[in-house]
Amino acid sequence: SATYAPSTASATLNGSGDAATANLSLRLRNGTLSGAVGASDGLGAPSNATVTVRDGTGAVVATVDADPNGSYEVTLAPATYDLTADAQAFDAANATNVTVGPNATTTRDFGLDPRPATLSGVVTVADGGDPIENATVTVETATDPPTAATAATGTYSLTAPRGNYRVAVTADGYRDAARTLTLPANGSVAADFALATPPEFLVDRFSGPSPVERGADAAFDAEVRNAGGVRGDATVTFAVPRTGTTRSTTVSLAPVASRT
Repeated sequence: SATYAPSTASATLNGSGDAATANLSLRLRNGTLSGAVGASDGLGAPSNATVTVRDGTGAVVATVDADPNGSYEVTLAPATYDLTADAQAFDAANATNVTVGPNATTTRDFGLDPRPATLSGVVTVADGGDPIENATVTVETATDPPTAATAATGTYSLTAPRGNYRVAVTADGYRDAARTLTLPANGSVAADFALATPPEFLVDRFSGPSPVERGADAAFDAEVRNAGGVRGDATVTFAVPRTGTTRSTTVSLAPVASRT
């Protein structure tokens, strides 16, 4: 029978015409419980998942470790069971009233929720290292991006789902900064950011003859300085309002550098 396991019994017959009784007890064949323990976010399955099987009294009747791909399988007596799947760095998931039939396979898959990662660090000024208050740190997830504002000490801390994300930092008066980080489930990642001040061009000196006679040539000089924190290009334009004549030149200046 596909439902019952074979059973045997012995009886002794001493001679012709003897009769004997043999009682046979048939036992239901065991069934199979199998499935996969994956992750609800669709990323990699837990590598260390365990499925625990309890009977109707709550007693543990089996514990099986899933393989590195999340697959598991266990042989059980026909009955109804409660299951728990858990893994390090993931929240456990339960399934109740799972019936395993004789000589049959019952499949039950799990999708575990990964616990969030913690991202923390310090945001400072690139030139000098002073902390930046109220900078915004954003983990650019597809939906509901987690954000945090830095404290007066420049520190920040936030939680975000696991994965690879671009983390962007913005602050008034500074150049934006960003990098791609890998955030593991239930893990902690430290990431500091140094923001540069944008180019800021100042004219420190302007010289030339005054007045200039109509039709005469004249030479003028302007000294331009980059007071910002990063290199930038500045365009200096000399204009003669009365004639509409203009002449421009572009210079590239490193921080603190000046040029005439």
